Amino acid sequence: MAYNIKKSMIQGTDSHKASVLKAKSVSIVSQAGIQADATLVSAGQALGKSSVGDAIDYRVETPDIKVGGEQEKAEETEEQYEAKLTANQLKIDQATNNGNDKRRNRLIDKRNKMKAKRNK
Repeated sequence: MAYNIKKSMIQGTDSHKASVLKAKSVSIVSQAGIQADATLVSAGQALGKSSVGDAIDYRVETPDIKVGGEQEKAEETEEQYEAKLTANQLKIDQATNNGNDKRRNRLIDKRNKMKAKRNK
């Protein structure tokens, strides 16, 4: 077995001075990437400023955040509605010419649903 035996260091020697300088220059803990929460900082400052024994509310208030809320759809204009009907009719005509009855029936159902929705 091998043992790592370090020699004792005599104070005042060059190696001792170098090790002391190295120990002083290297910071063990670095706080460069640490930031405090702003609400906690303000609550701490308020606590420090309060010299009166009154009750102070130190709770952290979080803003209300709505995630995935329903958005209102803009109503389509008459031109957009007519353009959709025309495009649907062209697709129906193509499906009829190609002999694709299933697609034609689906497109007709879609057109009828659009008309029913519009009439409500």
